[in-house]
Amino acid sequence: MPKPAVAVSAANPDLTSPSSRRRRRFQQPVCDDVVVGYCRASKDRQRLTPAVQLAALRRWCAENGKTLVANFLDRDVSGASGVMQRPGLLLALAALREHRAGTLLVSVRDRIARSVAVASQIEALVGVEGAALRCADGIGNGVGPDGDLQRGIADVFAQHELGKIRWRTKQALALKKSRGELTGSVPWGFKLSSDGIHLVPDKRETEAVAWAKRLHRRGRSLRDIAATLDARGVRSRSGGPLWPASIQSMLRSEVKVTTMS
Repeated sequence: MPKPAVAVSAANPDLTSPSSRRRRRFQQPVCDDVVVGYCRASKDRQRLTPAVQLAALRRWCAENGKTLVANFLDRDVSGASGVMQRPGLLLALAALREHRAGTLLVSVRDRIARSVAVASQIEALVGVEGAALRCADGIGNGVGPDGDLQRGIADVFAQHELGKIRWRTKQALALKKSRGELTGSVPWGFKLSSDGIHLVPDKRETEAVAWAKRLHRRGRSLRDIAATLDARGVRSRSGGPLWPASIQSMLRSEVKVTTMS
């Protein structure tokens, strides 16, 4: 038996939106007044702290007569990270279903993603739940071709900005490395010099790296190498036993080593 047609009129403008057309597939329709919030915090945009984002979500809900029933946060997550790398987003999608919420709300568009492909995927997953992805700053909330264009432009610019951030970081790290300065954690076989900036070889660790690389060339497993070095009295920097991850760090070390017996 065919389903009855849904009347579209000026009294029901929301029925013309893409999210409303998706909702017709659900036996229990979502509620447009119910909102689930999502915040993403990364190191690329410190001014948009979780507190600032949440304040923007609450302000939007108050101004539009909506109820924010839950808010989820992904901390230290890059805008290029996929859906499965975001536990907060996965919980937010589940909350849309649980509360039958009509909106997944973010403060600004780039909090969803700084990747065109990832943004598109997330928006599709929100649509599967019968909801719409909206931004508290209003950018990209429109419907129709103009709304699609605005969202597309915002996603492209967000991706471009992330690319510039990564390029500047790469150039800065390359410069520091060329100067022999520390660019991350101190690698095995080195230690910080007295100036606290430059790296110098560490004799004890250099010998440990030589042993690890020699055993690795002989086909020994990481666990076996760790046990062998432990028997020789080599300990981790914290004074505890070596783990396979420690051996991996040794094998990646670029320190020049001599052959050890």
